[in-house]
Amino acid sequence: MSLDTVPDIDVDPGTDGVIDLRDATAAPTRRRRVPTPPEHITAARPRVPGVVVRSDADDLVDWIRGTVILRIVILVVATAVAFQYTIGSLLASLGADSPLAYLGLVPLLAMPVAFARARPAPGEPDVHDRHLDWIIGLPAILIPVAALLVLPAQMSTFFWVWRIDVLLVPIFVAGVVALLFGVRTLFRIRLVVAFLLLAWPVPARAALALGLDHFTSWTVSAVTKLTSIVPVARVIPNTDGAFHVPGPAGTFTVLVASACSGVNGLLGFLLVGGATLLVAKGRFVRKAAWLVVGAAVVWTTNVIRILLVFAVGRFWGEDIAMNVFHPYVGLVTFGGAVLVMVLLLRRFGLSIGEPAAPGPSRRTLGEAAGRAVPRIGRASVLLLVVVLVTATLDNRLREVNPIASALGQPRIGAFQQNGTVPGFERARIDHFDWATRFFGDGSDWTRFQFSGGGTDTLGSQIPVIADVVTTSNLQTFDDYDVEACYRFHGYEVGGAEQVDLGHGQIATMLSWKDPNSTIQWLSVYWYLPVNVGGSTKYQRVVLLLDSSSKGRLSAPSVTENSTTRIGIAINDKLNARESAAPTSARNAEFRRFLTGFAREIVASSAAHPSDAE
Repeated sequence: MSLDTVPDIDVDPGTDGVIDLRDATAAPTRRRRVPTPPEHITAARPRVPGVVVRSDADDLVDWIRGTVILRIVILVVATAVAFQYTIGSLLASLGADSPLAYLGLVPLLAMPVAFARARPAPGEPDVHDRHLDWIIGLPAILIPVAALLVLPAQMSTFFWVWRIDVLLVPIFVAGVVALLFGVRTLFRIRLVVAFLLLAWPVPARAALALGLDHFTSWTVSAVTKLTSIVPVARVIPNTDGAFHVPGPAGTFTVLVASACSGVNGLLGFLLVGGATLLVAKGRFVRKAAWLVVGAAVVWTTNVIRILLVFAVGRFWGEDIAMNVFHPYVGLVTFGGAVLVMVLLLRRFGLSIGEPAAPGPSRRTLGEAAGRAVPRIGRASVLLLVVVLVTATLDNRLREVNPIASALGQPRIGAFQQNGTVPGFERARIDHFDWATRFFGDGSDWTRFQFSGGGTDTLGSQIPVIADVVTTSNLQTFDDYDVEACYRFHGYEVGGAEQVDLGHGQIATMLSWKDPNSTIQWLSVYWYLPVNVGGSTKYQRVVLLLDSSSKGRLSAPSVTENSTTRIGIAINDKLNARESAAPTSARNAEFRRFLTGFAREIVASSAAHPSDAE
């Protein structure tokens, strides 16, 4: 019997894996190609009459089981390398003082859960279609490459602020699983792949914006009632969660803010609990009840934690309470609450794992993967190429980090604080109150002028005008687009092109002219999120330069990132936009100057993050 084609053999669980090959070879079976095993497995074995020995098929099964470790390693390493900055930034956020810090747990929780759910179910049909694996897997690993190349040029810094890169990770993982393990394995872990979407901070940030204040007020109310019973502190009237703690060295103040409200622990439990329920067995109603009770337990332990901090401060002082006890007690209480809920799983009629059922043995993941994907050579070579390209594109996101944090919180302040250019003086010259009817209540439109000659590298005798609009409603910038407004007023618009300003900021440059004026204007504009007093606002910056002026200009040559340039070119093709060629050397000089000027403003903003981050 050739081992290149071996029969499917059901192992009797009562034989401890010992198989008599004479029975196996006598039965008519379907043949299936399997990967060529190591040479020592194919060696002939002597038969001893009356003695049952391990067969070549047994060793072959052991070898197939061994290859699953290699496939898992390839999956984990490929994902970690391809999205090194995306995943690394989430893991780094675990130490952040933010309610969203626990989102970094998602990729760590997904790995063991995926392994637990990947094992074939008893009685699952042994039918595989390698063509379907490629039909699903190949596009899934190429979509992230295309998105990382094209979308940053189209979305500018919002690609990072909205963490679109996080959404690409589960797509990539799905493709790798399909290529290495087959579509059946992908179907088994589909919920785990979807679980990876929970690392996306945008929905969590929106939910917190709606309910964080209410959650904090519930915690403060509970602590206030308990301190009236256990006098370790007293609430300060007419404050938002401030308490006086009478310590040995005197009274000190503790503020129960949103970071102390317990929302961090609640989000962390929902993630850990959700991962636990993916491998737990039981009815949906029981799972939901366990999750709700667990959330209540976590919140209660957080209230107890606050009281313990007060008690330590009262008996041992502020320094011990806030600098020694406080940083670690939260991890202890959170871990204790999670452990209690895991131990209570059976009380809710839930269990992890399942008892061995009588009948045919359940195949291992290694056996299933070996049958579904006998050879991974071509897939591995393709993955290597895709991983290297994806890693290069993903690593570019580092330059956007000064603009916004890994959790999507803007880091830079408003233009009014950071918009500076060496050698130029900025002055506010106008303000348009009527802009609120277009950009919403609380919006602001201020005009600045830069003058002063600049430097030898970047200089101009022609002043630069900056129109800066600030609003909390990003949609208004789409409703009243710059180019559309110019055309609405009858201006002659042309020469539009996208330019790279660095730090992931993509701007649009165009020239325009009022038919009733002799002045030809050159404009470059971009949009960005800013941190104003701890809240997120959006700004549109429009720089205007009189390109019909005869004044002196000095402008450096601008070197753009090659991948950014490719992304811009692809966007131009997709939007049927022709690249604007300078009409003269003078026009090209104006464009270089205004691009360099805008790059200086972006660099200045990135170098001076907001204190209210």
